[in-house]
Amino acid sequence: MVTVGGVQYDVTTFTGTYNANTSKFALPTNGGVMPWWGSQTLTDSFVQAVGTSFGVQNSGANTGPFFAYLYSSPNVQARAYSYNTSQVASITQVNTNSRVYAQAATLETPVPAPLPLLGAALPLSFCRRLRRRSKRLRHGASSRLA
Repeated sequence: MVTVGGVQYDVTTFTGTYNANTSKFALPTNGGVMPWWGSQTLTDSFVQAVGTSFGVQNSGANTGPFFAYLYSSPNVQARAYSYNTSQVASITQVNTNSRVYAQAATLETPVPAPLPLLGAALPLSFCRRLRRRSKRLRHGASSRLA
């Protein structure tokens, strides 16, 4: 479990190639399991949040799991925690190499868009009621004066 950008994620791993798992290499909104996909900066945030939690997952590279963020045929670009340098490292993998990749699922349900609108409707409704009440009071006062 890690928190990145104020959202809590359950980070796990899977072993495989890009070619055999292409649907995973995308944003969750596109059916993928990599919320960092397309952003090296966000990828680095996940790598740093996970740190050494998984230990060495890709022994040939002496790194934790690969956090893939970009595909440019035939290579997958990823970032990972390097045990050699104790830093985030850049990784380039051929799409047919089997490696351990990170994936994540959010633990928080995002607030649906209509809820903020409903929250804004309450003060507007209250203002309308005040306006009507004010009109009635003014109208009643002018009819009593006549």
